[in-house]
Amino acid sequence: MKFTSTKRLMRRVAQLIMAFVIMVSVGNPIPQKKLVFRELAPPGLIGFDSWRVSQAEVLSKLEQKRLDRLVYEAEQERLRLEHEAYIASRSITKTVYLTNYYIGDGSSGSVTASGKNVSQFEVNEIGWYTYKGKVVLAGAMNYCLRRTTGICRRWNVLPLGWVSFDFYDEVTIIYQGKSYRGVFLDLCGAAMYRINGEQYQRIDVFIYKNHFGKVLGQIKYTLDD
Repeated sequence: MKFTSTKRLMRRVAQLIMAFVIMVSVGNPIPQKKLVFRELAPPGLIGFDSWRVSQAEVLSKLEQKRLDRLVYEAEQERLRLEHEAYIASRSITKTVYLTNYYIGDGSSGSVTASGKNVSQFEVNEIGWYTYKGKVVLAGAMNYCLRRTTGICRRWNVLPLGWVSFDFYDEVTIIYQGKSYRGVFLDLCGAAMYRINGEQYQRIDVFIYKNHFGKVLGQIKYTLDD
């Protein structure tokens, strides 16, 4: 009988404790631990703030390099346009008579006045001699304007408005609407005076075949400084 009373007492105590726990839980909830998330710094760096500053500096340097590159490219474009404008301002186009000469025409041989000879030339698709890809030309040369003897004794004065060149000067000639790059390697006496009062100056083309006589054409060149 005594054992039963003790058992009942213990059960009652347990019920009271459980009721107390429930009451406390409802009135004062058990606080939950707040989770804090932290951004981890990359391995090898000390502290997130240091890493963030380092990243900002890298980005700043990259942006500065990009801006420097844009400024450089803009400056190069400006210089290119200025150069093209300068060249255009000094570019001359003249109407001329294009004539031809060839070995065996009565006054021409295989060696030009510059010393280059036909063994050093090639022949292009229309039968003209070329030197390093440029049509071999003869014209009024400064060589003769500075001399009064030898082959230049008859040709050392130019009509007003006509032009003279140095050996190896390059021009563009326009023949039948097509442009060819040319180089002066020879003298042409007929280019230094008006034959029968001709209106235009002559430029002589050294040819291997396909004579064309005399035709109107153009030359384009740039004035020297």
